[in-house]
Amino acid sequence: MAKYLPLAMVALLPVLLSAVLYLAYSKPLAHWSPGRKQLLAGLCFGLAAVFGTEFGVPMDGLRVNVRDAAPICAGLIFGAPAGIMAGLIGGIERYLAAWWGAGFYTQVACTLGTIFAGFFAAGLRRYMFEDKKPGWAYGLAVGGVAEVVHMTLIFFTNMDDARTGFHFIQLCTGPMVTANACSVMLALLVVGILGKEKIIRREGVPHIAETFQKWLLVCIVVAFGCAFSFTYALQTRIYHGTMEETFRQNLEDLKREIISVAGRNEMLSAKGEEEEPEGKFFDGSQADSGLLIGSITENWHVGDSGYLLVFDQEGRLKSTAVGAEENITEENTRIDWQGMEEGEIYLAVLGGKEAYVMPLQAGKYRILAVATVEKADFSRNLSVYLMTFVIVLIFSSLFILIYCLIRRLIVDKIHSINKSLSRITAGQLDVVVDVRSSEEFISLSDDINNTVDALKHYIDEAAARIDQELEFAREIQYSSLPSIFPPFPQRKEFDIYASMDTAKEVGGDFYDFYFVGTDRLAFIVADVSGKGIPAAMFMMRARAVIKALAETGASVDEIARDANDTLCQGNERGMFVTVWLGILDIKTGVLDYVNGGHTPPRLLHPDGTGEWLKKKSGIMLGSMGEIPYKPRSCRMVPGDVIYLYTDGVPEGNNQAGEFYGYERLEAVLGSCQGMDPVAMCLTVREDLEAFAQGAEQFDDITMLALRFNGAEILGGV
Repeated sequence: MAKYLPLAMVALLPVLLSAVLYLAYSKPLAHWSPGRKQLLAGLCFGLAAVFGTEFGVPMDGLRVNVRDAAPICAGLIFGAPAGIMAGLIGGIERYLAAWWGAGFYTQVACTLGTIFAGFFAAGLRRYMFEDKKPGWAYGLAVGGVAEVVHMTLIFFTNMDDARTGFHFIQLCTGPMVTANACSVMLALLVVGILGKEKIIRREGVPHIAETFQKWLLVCIVVAFGCAFSFTYALQTRIYHGTMEETFRQNLEDLKREIISVAGRNEMLSAKGEEEEPEGKFFDGSQADSGLLIGSITENWHVGDSGYLLVFDQEGRLKSTAVGAEENITEENTRIDWQGMEEGEIYLAVLGGKEAYVMPLQAGKYRILAVATVEKADFSRNLSVYLMTFVIVLIFSSLFILIYCLIRRLIVDKIHSINKSLSRITAGQLDVVVDVRSSEEFISLSDDINNTVDALKHYIDEAAARIDQELEFAREIQYSSLPSIFPPFPQRKEFDIYASMDTAKEVGGDFYDFYFVGTDRLAFIVADVSGKGIPAAMFMMRARAVIKALAETGASVDEIARDANDTLCQGNERGMFVTVWLGILDIKTGVLDYVNGGHTPPRLLHPDGTGEWLKKKSGIMLGSMGEIPYKPRSCRMVPGDVIYLYTDGVPEGNNQAGEFYGYERLEAVLGSCQGMDPVAMCLTVREDLEAFAQGAEQFDDITMLALRFNGAEILGGV
C-alpha cells in the first residue's frame, strides 16, 4: 500500500487545480472573456501534465504517472479548447522528455496517449455532453478508457518486442488506469460540490436521454463483463488443454525411450559386455540406466519453453535440461510428490518460481515435465490483455456512437417537435411541425399538423358562434340602458346625455337615470370589476338592484347600503362595483349623492370655474356587507353641469403608455363652457381618441353629463 501513496498524491493535483480554477472563474475572474478562460485553463492543465511526466512514481522498476488526467479534466470541466491545448502541451513535453530521462521505449505511445486524452475529452464535451460538464461517473469512465488507449498504444508501437511491451502493460495498466480515472472522477465531483449541484439523482421523471444513457451503459457493462469472462475462460481452457496435451505427449514419448533404454541395459548386463562409466550423476554413485535417461532428458524440450527434470525415488534432483532455470536446486525446489498423480498438471515451486508440472514414474526414477508460470502464461495473458483492451475500446466507441446517433436522430427531433408544440400551445396556430428525418417522424409531423388544422377549423367555427352570441349580448346590454336623447322632452329643468363604449363586446360599466318622484331625478354611473361576460352579468344585476331600491323612495345612503348587502349575497367570485349615485331635486337644485369608491365627478359652473366632488361616502358595493354609507349633498344653480365618468377616461393610454389623466380631462372640460351635455361628452371623447393615437382601448369608457336649467329656463317660458 505504501508504494501507491505517492501515486495518489500526484493524482490529486488535477483535482486541486480544477477546484481553484472553478472558484476563480466564479468570482475573481468572472469578468474574463471565454477565450481568456480557455487559454488559462489549457496552460495550467498543460503544466499539470508536465508535472505528471517529470514526477512519475517509481514502481516495480518503472515510472508510473498521472499525466493524462490533466487534459481530460481541462476538456470535460472547462471546455474543448482547454482540453486540446493541455493535451498538446503535455504530449509534446513527454516526447522531448525522453532525452532527459523519461524513457525512449514508451516515448511515442505516451506522447500520442496524452494528445489523444485532450482531444477525446474535448470531443466528448462538445458532441456528447452538449458543451456541458458531465457527472462524476462519466469522468471515471472517460479516464479509464483514455488509459486503455494509452496502454494499447504501448503495445502497438513496440510489436517487434512483444515481451518487453507486455511487461510494461502488465505493471502499468492497473495503477495508471485507476489513478487517472479516479483523478478525473474526483475533479468532477469536487467541482460539482462547489457548484452546489445535486450528487444524487433528481426526483421526477428523467429525460429520455438520461434513461437511454443509463440503460445503454448497463448493457455495455454487462456485455463487457460477459465478453471478458468468456474470453478469459476460453483462452485459459485452450492454453491449459494445449499444455496438458503437450506434457502428456512428451512424457509418453519419454516413457517409450526409457523402456527401450531399460531393455537394452538388461541385455548388456546379462552378457557382461559393457560396464557403466562413472561420474554422470550429481551424487557420484555408480552409473546405471539413469545415465541414459539423463542423456535423453538433457536436450529434451517440452513445447516452446518447457523442459524435463529427473528425480530419484527420494525426490533428489538427478538431472536437469537445457531449458531449465540455472538456479534450480534441491533447496529452492518444493514438490509434493505424495499429492500428485501421473498425467495431471499441478503447481510447484522450482528454483523459487511457480511452475506447471506433470509427473511420470519411469522405473526407479521420477520424470517431471516443467513449464514456468511466467513463460507459460505469457501467450494467454497477452491475448487476454489485448482482447480486453479491444473490447473496452469497441464497447466505448459503440456507446458514444449509439448515444450520439440516438440523440441526433431521436432526442433532438423530439426536442424540435416539443418546441413547435410549445409555440402551438401558446397560441401560434400557424406554426408547422416539419421534422422529416424518418418515416416515423414524417407521420408524427403530419398528424400534428392535421390536428392543428382541424383545431383551427373548430376554433374558427366556435369563434364565429361566440362572436354572434356576444353581439346578441351586446345588443341586449345596450338596449337595457337609456339610449334615446333627450329622454324627457317635456322636462325643461335639465338636459342629460350619456354614452358607453365597451373595451370588449360586452362590458361592466353602466349608466342609468330615471325619476323616483315627480321632481326627483336619480342618475348613476358605475363600473364593475373585470371585463367581459362576467362583468356584464354582474352589471345587469347591480343595475336592477339599485333601480329597484331607488324607486322605493329611499335616501341615497339607504339605497347604497341595501344594494351593497344584496350584492354581497351569493358573490362567491368576489366581484364588486364602484357607484356614483345622485338624486337631483329639479325644482330646488339640491343634489343628494353617495360615492361608493367611484371616480370623482366634475361640477362645472356657468362662469367657467369648476370643482371635483372628491368626497367619498364608502367602499365599493359587493365587497363587504353591512357597511354604512354617508350621504353628501350640494346645490346646483341654473347653468351648472355635472360630468360623471368611469376610470376608462383618465386611465386611457396612448402608444407610449402614457395615461390621459385628470389634468387633461379638467382642461378639456374647461373648454366646454356653454356646451350642452351632448357636445361636452363628444368633445371629451374626441380628445381622448386624439390622445390615444390609435392605441387599443383596454377599459370601458362611460360618460354622463347633466346640465341643470332650473328657474332660469322656466322663467323664460
